[in-house]
Amino acid sequence: YRGNIIPIEAKSEKNTLAKSMKVYMDLYHPTLAVKTSLCAYRYDAPLLSLPLYMLESIETVIADLLRPPRQRPVQGSLF
Repeated sequence: YRGNIIPIEAKSEKNTLAKSMKVYMDLYHPTLAVKTSLCAYRYDAPLLSLPLYMLESIETVIADLLRPPRQRPVQGSLF
């Protein structure tokens, strides 16, 4: 997204333990990583947990999170 590689992992249930995403994040330290599942929205930098029903808005959410720090939403909030 705009020059950033953003790993995205999709899960179809609430159990979202995923070794592959953790390994990728530990190895490459991405600015942002996205996990989609049935769980609620949560942003704990750099991991964004996005409910499956919000996938239609993923570009807007990513754009908001990649804004300069003074314009970035507060962690844990939606927008």
